[in-house]
Amino acid sequence: MNNQRHAPALVARLFAASPHPFRRLHVSWRRGFTLIITISLLVLLTIIAVGVLSLSAIELRRSSTLESRSVAMANARLGLVMALNRLQMEAGDDRRITADSSILTPAAAAGTTPSVNSAAVGVWNGWSPDLAARARSGTATVDYKAPKSQTGFRTWLVSHPSEQAPRSLSWRAQSSPGQLAELFKKQTSGFDLFAEKVPVPQKNRSGSFAWAVTQENTKARINIGANDEKRISLDDRMQAPARPNLSLSAFLKHPTSDGGSNAEKWEKRPSIILNLGQTLLDEEYSVTPSTVGSLALDYTTTSASLLTNSVKGGLKWDLTTGFDMTDSEFAATTWGNLKNPFRSTTPREYKGQKPLWSPLQTSAQTRVLMDFPPASVNHKFVVNGVPTFDTLRSYYRSYRHLYNSTQGGTTAFERPYSHIASDIVPGRPFGVKTHPSIAPVLDRINFILSIYAK
Repeated sequence: MNNQRHAPALVARLFAASPHPFRRLHVSWRRGFTLIITISLLVLLTIIAVGVLSLSAIELRRSSTLESRSVAMANARLGLVMALNRLQMEAGDDRRITADSSILTPAAAAGTTPSVNSAAVGVWNGWSPDLAARARSGTATVDYKAPKSQTGFRTWLVSHPSEQAPRSLSWRAQSSPGQLAELFKKQTSGFDLFAEKVPVPQKNRSGSFAWAVTQENTKARINIGANDEKRISLDDRMQAPARPNLSLSAFLKHPTSDGGSNAEKWEKRPSIILNLGQTLLDEEYSVTPSTVGSLALDYTTTSASLLTNSVKGGLKWDLTTGFDMTDSEFAATTWGNLKNPFRSTTPREYKGQKPLWSPLQTSAQTRVLMDFPPASVNHKFVVNGVPTFDTLRSYYRSYRHLYNSTQGGTTAFERPYSHIASDIVPGRPFGVKTHPSIAPVLDRINFILSIYAK
C-alpha cells in the first residue's frame, strides 16, 4: 500500500532527473514566444512612431497652408478696402463722371482684340460750358477739349504700386511691365481686365493684392418686368418701349412679349433672373453655357441710378410730379400757402412762365433787315427765347398727344408760335390738339443763313 501511494511521486522525480526530449521542447517553445512578442511590440511601436511623425508633418503642412490662405484672404480684404476707398475718394463726389477707357480709342473690328485696358474705368471732373454765364461775361470761346484731357481727368480705378501712375490719362494705352493679376476674363466676364499687383511686406513671406472697378451703368438691362398691356395706348409703345429689345443681340434671343402668359413671365423676370448666369434657366433667352460669360460685356440684370447734379453737386429735382399736374394746377401762382416754383413774374414778356436761366433780352425775337433796294424785308427770328419750365413740361408730355386713342389716327398739332415771349403770328394750321413747339430749329438755321446772305 505504501509503495503504491508513493509511485507517482517517484515517477515524477525520475522524469525530472532524466533528459527527456518533451521537456526540452517545452522550454524552447516558451523562449521563442517571448522573442516573437518582443519583435511584434517593436514593430508596432515603430509603426506608431512613423504614423505620429507623418501626422505631425501633415499637420505642419496643413498649418502652413492655412496660414498662407489666411494671409491671402487678408490681402484680398485689404485689396477690397483699398478699392472701396479709392472709389469713394475719386468717384464719391456728385461732381464726378465715370467712363470706360474704350471711349477714348477706336472701336475694335469684329473678331479682333480690343485695345489694352479697354474695360478700365476712368474718373473725370464734372464740367459744363455754362453758356449763359459766358454770354453775360462776354466770354464766347469754349474749350471743349481741356475737360476731356489730362486737365479734367482724375484717375483710373485700378491698382498699381505707384499711386501716380493710374492718374495719367495715357496709362490706358500702356502695357504694364510689372506683375499683373487677371481679374476679369472674357470667357466669364465678357472682357479682359488686368491690374498690377501691389506688394504687401510681410515677415518671411511675400504677398500682394490687386483690384479693379468696373461699372454696370453702361450696360443694357435684360430683365425689366413691365407689362406693355398696361400702357396708355398701344401706339405709344414705339415711342417709349418699356422692355429691352434683344432681337439684334448676337448671344440672346428676344423672349416672346405678346399674350397673357408671356406678359406674366416678363413681370416675374426681375425676381427670377437675378444674375446673368440664371439666364440659362429661362429657355426663351436661348443662352448656352459657352456664351453666358460673354453677356457681361453689354448686358446686366442690375440697373440702379441716382439723379445727381454732376456739375454743381447734390441731387437733381424730380419734376415728373409737377409736370403730371393739370394745366390749371401747373399755371397757378400758388398751391395753398406754397409758392409755385414753376411760375415767375419776371421778365414780363414771358407772361408768368419761369425761364430756366436769366435771358439776355426780354424779347424772344431778333430782327435781320434784308435791304435790297428798292425793296427791303425785315425778318423776325425767334432765337433769343430762353426755354421755360412750360417748355420742358410740353416736351415731357409729348407722348400723350402723339396719338388720339379714342378717335384713332395721328394727332395734328397747332403751332401758332415758337416762344411765349415772341409776337404771335396771325393764323394757324388746323388740328385736333394744340401744342407749343419745342425747339425752333428751322428758325435758327434760317437766321444763320440770313446773316451769311446779308
